[in-house]
Amino acid sequence: MSRHQNMEKPIMNQDEFDKRKADILIVDDIPANLNVLCQALEPEGYNVIAAPSGEVALKIAVPTPPDLILLDIMMPGIDGFVTCRRLKADATTADIPVIFITAKDEMESIVEGFQVGGVDYITKPFGYEEVRARVKTHLTIKQLQDSLREAKDQLEKAYNQLEADNARKTEELETARVIQKGFLPASVPELSYLDIAAFQKPATEVGGDYYDFFPQEDGKLVLAVGDATGHGVGASLMVAATKAALLTIEEPDLTKKVSKINDVLKQTNSHRLLNMALTLIELSYEANSDTVRVKATGGGMPPIYLLRSNGNAEEITIEGLPLGVMAGSEYGLTEFQLERTEVLILMSDGLPERINDVGELFGYTQLVSAIKNVGKIRQSASEFLETFVRDNDNWSNNTPQNDDVTLVVLKVKEAC
Repeated sequence: MSRHQNMEKPIMNQDEFDKRKADILIVDDIPANLNVLCQALEPEGYNVIAAPSGEVALKIAVPTPPDLILLDIMMPGIDGFVTCRRLKADATTADIPVIFITAKDEMESIVEGFQVGGVDYITKPFGYEEVRARVKTHLTIKQLQDSLREAKDQLEKAYNQLEADNARKTEELETARVIQKGFLPASVPELSYLDIAAFQKPATEVGGDYYDFFPQEDGKLVLAVGDATGHGVGASLMVAATKAALLTIEEPDLTKKVSKINDVLKQTNSHRLLNMALTLIELSYEANSDTVRVKATGGGMPPIYLLRSNGNAEEITIEGLPLGVMAGSEYGLTEFQLERTEVLILMSDGLPERINDVGELFGYTQLVSAIKNVGKIRQSASEFLETFVRDNDNWSNNTPQNDDVTLVVLKVKEAC
């Protein structure tokens, strides 16, 4: 059952990671336990490597690091705690997630396991589904961390070069702006029931605002609009982490998906005071009622605005903490419907908090009035957006922005 393959590998992107089998090292001195864990994981396509002791595990893991280690605590020779400490002390194995194997009544062992660097634990007797779920979760988290580490190294290297060489500042920042722009969709999706337009203008070359569209096979549309703390490299890293989490976390329930993204951002950002305000919505056409059903969740973003067919503007607040602030945060779900020609507007706080040339704040009260005024003219989503942005620029007398501005407009078509 035990197999030893060459596992040395560079950091790779998610697509490359998905195309190969993950290597999992199982360490347990009891053959029956090794058999059970192998039977749980091998059908999932993992390369499983078995080690009967901590000493053997170190000889395998140090020269050819696996993607994840399942480590028994009680073993002859060096136990699981000592093995984990040695793994964490070696730069080549320090970042490998370690899941401890323990008995139900070993609470002190569980605590010590976290203290020496374990990320999780599995209790005996094993449940196949639990083992698979925990392994999959921590492999996903590790891949996100690896991707973030690579992005962080690249961005910080560019940032240090800018400080050291002012002559190259403009060129380097323009490169960063192009990378950041690459996080955004190249175009808006075309749907039979929605007319969509989007706009973003960063206050600096590398901004913290983010939006993205995720069309579903069943005709639904998932839309994310976010605003990372601050600007520059830190904000760009949060945008990269959020996009990676949105793409890799497969969860159809919106609130659960946001909770999982929150936990990933908190874990990958534990030493930085950064977070991501985010609104995540799902839109679907309901043929029986001839309406568009909207589900919304998230936290930290400005309200969602609805322009009804009678000209009234409604404000819908999505309550919740920004993502990455506190692990385990839960998020509620808000649901409503749109009828034909009605408009849904999402934005970052850069627009309502814009200041004009005499120091006046645009504000949310004036924002609602502006939405009503623009809505008086029968127009497409892109025309609505262009008029709204132009009117805001005129109000500010083209004063430079003090924050990124992002605006997404969705209008229900007259004929769905």
